[in-house]
Amino acid sequence: MFAPEFETVLNVSLNVSEEERMKSEILDTGYDRPGNTWEIIFRYSEFPASFFREYPELPVVRLIGNYGIVRIPEGLLGELAAAQGVIYMEIPKRLYFGKNLQEGGRVQERSVNSLSATGVPLLMEQLGGKLTGRGVLLGIADSGIDVFHAAFQTRTGETRVRVLWDQASDRIYEKEEIDRYLEQVRQGNLKASDIPEVFRDLSGHGTAVAGIAMEYAPEAELVVVRLAQSGADEYVRTSSLMQAVDFLVRKAAETGMPMALNLSIGNNYGSHTGRSLLSTYLSEIALQERVTICVGSGNEGGRPVHASVDLTDTIRNSRPESGTSGENAYGVLLPIAEKQVSINIQIWKEYADVFRVELTAPDGTVFPVFGEDSLLLGQKNGQSNLRQFRSRGTQIVAFNGFPTPYQPLQELFLDLIPAVNYVDSGNWRLTFYPVRLISGHVEMWLPAGGLLNRGSGFAVPSSDHTLTVPSASDRVITVAAYNSMTRSYAPFSGRGFTAFTNQVKPDLAAPGVNIMAPVAGSASGYEVFTGTSFAAPAVTGAAALLMQWGIVQGNDLWLYGSRMKSLLHRQAREIGAFQQYPNEFVGYGVL
Repeated sequence: MFAPEFETVLNVSLNVSEEERMKSEILDTGYDRPGNTWEIIFRYSEFPASFFREYPELPVVRLIGNYGIVRIPEGLLGELAAAQGVIYMEIPKRLYFGKNLQEGGRVQERSVNSLSATGVPLLMEQLGGKLTGRGVLLGIADSGIDVFHAAFQTRTGETRVRVLWDQASDRIYEKEEIDRYLEQVRQGNLKASDIPEVFRDLSGHGTAVAGIAMEYAPEAELVVVRLAQSGADEYVRTSSLMQAVDFLVRKAAETGMPMALNLSIGNNYGSHTGRSLLSTYLSEIALQERVTICVGSGNEGGRPVHASVDLTDTIRNSRPESGTSGENAYGVLLPIAEKQVSINIQIWKEYADVFRVELTAPDGTVFPVFGEDSLLLGQKNGQSNLRQFRSRGTQIVAFNGFPTPYQPLQELFLDLIPAVNYVDSGNWRLTFYPVRLISGHVEMWLPAGGLLNRGSGFAVPSSDHTLTVPSASDRVITVAAYNSMTRSYAPFSGRGFTAFTNQVKPDLAAPGVNIMAPVAGSASGYEVFTGTSFAAPAVTGAAALLMQWGIVQGNDLWLYGSRMKSLLHRQAREIGAFQQYPNEFVGYGVL
């Protein structure tokens, strides 16, 4: 099955064997093997009501901004794609919480209080008074929250969590019910086994994130979504995050309160231009109600997950690489370590550029993975765009993507799938042979989230364009991390600008090294956290204070979304040796 409305990965998934699909890190996300059904995210100009009237048994969720999520049998995918109003369809992608990069975790002498390390206290003083976040909602979509930690309780012991939605059980807990549990625990009337798991944050990630935001806005009310996690590596689907954001924004509208929303989660799949369905959805959401969305830029800046190629350089400098034809070529070395379960490679390019790509396996076998494609898109079909090869213990799947009504860039997708347990280890090589170049600009990404074994990755990586998705989204506030003790950029922090479109990202940086935050499983304990996950909530909390001053107190009723972003750009401070602002490291400066 093949359709232009399908994203590349969905087209690949539908044209490989079920065994290959299940062994891939990316192709099986959203697939239910027993029912042969898919979870599909789709965007529409007009909701395809007639299709769903014909199939009323299909569970469909309509999200704000003309997006939908449906669980649908594989045999009906083509019919949905052809339905009036459907623009684009994709399967969910795996999202990963930014791990704590701080070893040990214990509070140290050089630990940082996030708020005091920023210019926020001075800004609040300039605004004429003590701001606490009262009247503003903090939206947290994360691993959950430990409601028993003192950081999330008032002085009288009441919870500051207004609503908690557990996606896995689809159970919503309101403040009154949470308070009853807190009181019973204080009185010793509940055993640990009687306490709902959702009230404990087993990961601790969401507790730390929420705690940092609350440090800035201690009287704000929390609306928390405990995201449903899947698989042994505990990933979150993009479809789950979209439903969480939809829930949070609807709650803000229901209460009539402004919301500062934090997302400390991401992945590497997409063109990094802000055009994935998740990214465009967040840009749409940022225009709704009175919402400000803050997203961490990811921790991929120091990992070998991205490489850039300028193919015009092969012509200017006549750089021949050994290949089957002896033409000028550009080689990219990709070592793969032992016991790498699977690995996919995204190659993004301007459609106007034409080139061929060969993949050389560690044993020296050369595979023509991408050839010159047809000039007319209408001459294509899914089978002609799909190529499959076998290299010893590795199945190679290559799909020559194409522009869609939704995405002007072209994706060349490679998936290396183990025939048994692991991909063949050793040096793999991609060799590019230019045919006709306009820009010659090529960007490549490997999976993020720590899925690569040590020793796997590009031999010559580029740290530029290492923002994780959805931090490349246009209207969100993208937050990088910096070391406030040394007043220097944190090298792990994902950096910009956006690929191809060159949009300024990140927007600014916040303290993200050795940050003290509440630790789950402790009544009042704190530990040290490092990563952009823990920089983003600093900006979320600061935004809540500004929304209190502007919207709640009536000083600026429009202080949210892009207006908030512009204010933070202007207030950002310069640091270190950077001479030019905005820049790819800290954007317009630091909080």
